[in-house]
Amino acid sequence: MIYRLKPPNSLWDSCLFEWDGTFHLYHLESSEKLWDRLGHAVSADLVHWEARDPIHIAGRPGDWNEGPMILTGMVVPHDGRFYLFAGGRTGGRQVMGVFTSGDLDHWEVHPASPVLCPEGPHYLSKPTPHCPEVDWRDPCIHYRKDDGHYHALLCARLPEMSHRHSGATIAHVRSRDLIRWEHLPPIQAPTGRFYDTEVPDVFEMDGRYYLLFSTASSGAFQINTAGRENATGTFYMVGDDVDGPFSLPDEYLLIGAGQGKMAAYCGRTIAHEDGRLFYHHINHGGDIRAVPQKQADRELRHHVNYGGDIRSCRHAWGSPKRVRTSDGKLYLEYMPILERLETGILCGSVAELPVFDAPDLGRWERAGGRISARSDVRMSSCRICRDAGDLHLACEVRASSDSRPGFLLRSAAGEAALVTLNFARQRLEIGTCTNDRSGWGLGMDDVLTGVGVSCLYSDLCAAELKDHVPYRVRCFARDEHFEVYLDGRWVFTTVLPHAARRGDIELCVAGGAAEFSDLRIAAIEPFA
Repeated sequence: MIYRLKPPNSLWDSCLFEWDGTFHLYHLESSEKLWDRLGHAVSADLVHWEARDPIHIAGRPGDWNEGPMILTGMVVPHDGRFYLFAGGRTGGRQVMGVFTSGDLDHWEVHPASPVLCPEGPHYLSKPTPHCPEVDWRDPCIHYRKDDGHYHALLCARLPEMSHRHSGATIAHVRSRDLIRWEHLPPIQAPTGRFYDTEVPDVFEMDGRYYLLFSTASSGAFQINTAGRENATGTFYMVGDDVDGPFSLPDEYLLIGAGQGKMAAYCGRTIAHEDGRLFYHHINHGGDIRAVPQKQADRELRHHVNYGGDIRSCRHAWGSPKRVRTSDGKLYLEYMPILERLETGILCGSVAELPVFDAPDLGRWERAGGRISARSDVRMSSCRICRDAGDLHLACEVRASSDSRPGFLLRSAAGEAALVTLNFARQRLEIGTCTNDRSGWGLGMDDVLTGVGVSCLYSDLCAAELKDHVPYRVRCFARDEHFEVYLDGRWVFTTVLPHAARRGDIELCVAGGAAEFSDLRIAAIEPFA
């Protein structure tokens, strides 16, 4: 929700690289042709981005890089030059080539490309009936002083697979010069329970090693974690050595979504002044399903996981997040740099709101810098801001154990984005809420009640919500993109394409009592 291309161009997998205080974002880009180039943008603050000329990396017919470049790349500095790895296809195999540059803007293909190809005996090297295209993509490259080599991890597949093992693995190779590579045994990790292990990443934090990868729930490969069911996104494993073995924690989804949706995906990290920074892109959303495509694109069907044509998909680059640990487990933390998007305050405190009381529609009271509410049967809501567009909302919420407090974002014409803390069911919820009337209200100006309200959930997340404990909620709404944090920790990144782009902001509660305080709503910049 930070950066998005103007139609008809669209972005996909990304690579973030920092050099001399400037962040360079390289990403797969499509226009008339599918992923025939790399987009390039630069930023000094990770929030405001300036597009530069795209990098045309597609080769001539018959070259290793003639087809769509569907593979996530990476930039590595070496011997005074920059090496950019990019993927292609040849002979039913995915391969990796390399481009070099002296200025990060102008690139030329290295004559040795492709430099990384799948080889036995550790990895599948030829197409099979079950794998018509050999997986070999998304290198994560890091230098190790202990042996003087660059080491790379890749999404790959074992030579054999069965109904008990998908064959998915994380390949391990090394090189002294980034051109000639030695194939080592795969990383020890329980990867065979997933369909694939895209965009791997590995790093050390607080004395432990963390292995990241992205994959989707699809068909027999349904992923149910402690927090979400039917999950897709970026997952992680934990180990005591950089080469493994790695194991899965109880809640191993780092970012993504449940409910069979694909939203945040292809997450990776880079070293940052405050530890590690996590970045990712956001798919347009939708159920995990294939859609009809032209004959030339059929081999890409497993990459199409949204309800629409691949060229019209409005993907975005997600907001950066801090990587944190707690008791050996990873989580993502809100970065205050997002507030640089703010353009003005829409509502600064509950003291600015009118006094109201309508006990027949749920009781709403204001006192001592807070709003107290109770609605035992139906959802009741209180309008706190009119005609808001892109926004950042922050508020502290307390509630009883039987309550479901939350926020209606940009409610208009009987629809709104709904974010709730469901204390009764111990979960967090986000979706599109609809009303069977023409609007939310019953003729009153400030106190509103839902009649026939229903919600189509985009995502649900299990959470331990305690009675009358204060929780700090942050909601970002930018065009159709929504992001939510609870007490500074990431909870939701999703796309609600049918939600209104402008509308009122309302507090809401159903089934019990709740209290709202320390309220602040700011307008943020729209996409350029």
